[in-house]
Amino acid sequence: MKSAGCGKDLMGATLNMFTNHKISIPACAPCTVPNCPTNCIAPAFVPGGVNAQTAANGENFLNRDFTIEIPQGYDTTQPSPVFFGADGCGPIPPLKGAGFSVPGEDSAIRVGLQQIGACFADGGIRCAPDIKNVGECLNGPEIPYFLAVQHWVEDNFCVDMGKEFIGGGSSGAWEALLAGCAASTSVRGTYSLAGGLREHRWACNGPIASFMIVADPDTNNPVGPLANLNVDEDTYGMIPARDEILKRNGCVGTDHTPFDPKYPECIKYTGCPAAYPVVWCEFPGGSHDNPNYNNVNYSQAIAPFLLGLPPLP
Repeated sequence: MKSAGCGKDLMGATLNMFTNHKISIPACAPCTVPNCPTNCIAPAFVPGGVNAQTAANGENFLNRDFTIEIPQGYDTTQPSPVFFGADGCGPIPPLKGAGFSVPGEDSAIRVGLQQIGACFADGGIRCAPDIKNVGECLNGPEIPYFLAVQHWVEDNFCVDMGKEFIGGGSSGAWEALLAGCAASTSVRGTYSLAGGLREHRWACNGPIASFMIVADPDTNNPVGPLANLNVDEDTYGMIPARDEILKRNGCVGTDHTPFDPKYPECIKYTGCPAAYPVVWCEFPGGSHDNPNYNNVNYSQAIAPFLLGLPPLP
């Protein structure tokens, strides 16, 4: 599972400090949604398109940035895990840190993903500034961006291609869940804090191990299942997103068991294949985008869960 970057120098990255990098994604040749490819930006999102966005520093969906940090002890000949992190709404380009991180990532390559507008395109209706344009999100810009960054990291660093994970909070959780849907063939697992999975999105292409944290009082990213579509976020809630993963993973039934006594609000579904477990942590209280509940930091469970996944058959 070694990547093509094994044996190469650090390509401008440094140990224990994030460096900012730029990446370009080409515009697609003329294509019609939902049949645009994943290696380019669909017409609606390029400058002049109905869903185009431009950041204050001039970045757009064709030209974006990301960060990378190399762990202490990195060996150019030994494959390392990678954690891709995506933050909630707010930080503007250029990105300067991790984006989103959880305890226990220090031994892995860490990559921060950057939004263009206030939020990631799939983190709410930002994928389509006008609800009538939401259909274009079937070929939104975030999957081409994520895959471009992932391929760059694999081509330039020694990556264990069986241990690449993506996670985020709030808007970044939408980004992570989308990647775990439409890029699941190249991602081993996802971790999400709030977030959701929009109805109009890239098609999912395989199973994914998942660790999901939600809070019942969270009105920004409702748990659901909602009786009616939340048109602001194009979703029926987080429970439908979880159930879609259970179905895609081939899980049988909804029986579950406590995940770990240290994390009492988490359950693990028992009918899932060993390679594709699903952990669901639902807080009766708590707040939006907050992994702490009753003096327990649930994000501490995520890295051990992901790094402990069995190799794929």
